Amino acid sequence: MKYLFPNFLNDVQQYAESQKFWEDLCLQILSKHTQSDLWIPWFGVEKIASAEDNAILYEGNPIYWVDNPIQLKSVKIIQQDPKIHTKWEMAAWINAVGDKHSELGLMKQLVFTCNLTLGNASVFEKLFEAWVQPEIDAQAMEEMIKSLGMK
Repeated sequence: MKYLFPNFLNDVQQYAESQKFWEDLCLQILSKHTQSDLWIPWFGVEKIASAEDNAILYEGNPIYWVDNPIQLKSVKIIQQDPKIHTKWEMAAWINAVGDKHSELGLMKQLVFTCNLTLGNASVFEKLFEAWVQPEIDAQAMEEMIKSLGMK
């Protein structure tokens, strides 16, 4: 299997390219559905410190995140290291984020996690295309995820 950016956790350039890949894919879908202005991306490279040598390591959780405060929907993309996560290729589920006290309130979040390949990105594209539709709710997404054999 050909993974895209397989060394993204250890290579700053690959991490940036991977983040850009996800950003471009999301923006393409949002533009197609004339929703570019409705979704707010959360930028920034997520880093963790290594206890062993105080080095900064990059983490793919999340690699990209975007919210729609009007529809109260969110998307979180987690990219896994294909050298570590070898037993599965991708998964998706609906999560609740925030609460009545948070700025946006309770939002439903589509979480997609994968080892990045063009095939897995294509599955994400189908899910996100459905999720951006205002009439699609969490239950309908759960059913779609299940129909794709991911839950």
